[in-house]
Amino acid sequence: MRQELVRFFEAFEGGRTDRIAGFLHEDAVYRVEGLAGLKGRRSIAAFWNRMFQTLAAVQVTPIRLVVDRSMALTQHHHAYVLNPQEIIRLKTMAVLDLKDGLILAWSDTLELNALPDPLETLWRRLWTARW
Repeated sequence: MRQELVRFFEAFEGGRTDRIAGFLHEDAVYRVEGLAGLKGRRSIAAFWNRMFQTLAAVQVTPIRLVVDRSMALTQHHHAYVLNPQEIIRLKTMAVLDLKDGLILAWSDTLELNALPDPLETLWRRLWTARW
């Protein structure tokens, strides 16, 4: 499962929403503090698709990854490239609940209120958008 999760994070590099969705359980839930959870593989993939369409690039680099049969803990760096001159870097942690080799629940420690603008505003807008 460890290698599959590494490939999950690698899918962010290329903005590969289809690959990200392939790692998610159909009934997956994605939570970020301060926002209502996104429910279902399609809703989560749609959010990341909007993010990839809006930003120049998104990079997620795992630093630590601990995997048990039904849970994974990860610490990783995020880089949100707004444009070549403006890159916002964050260090976050996530808890992933696993079922049948897929991510059933994903909770990021990302605190939106701590994000610099314009990333906080962008994240909130894309989270609630229905494209």
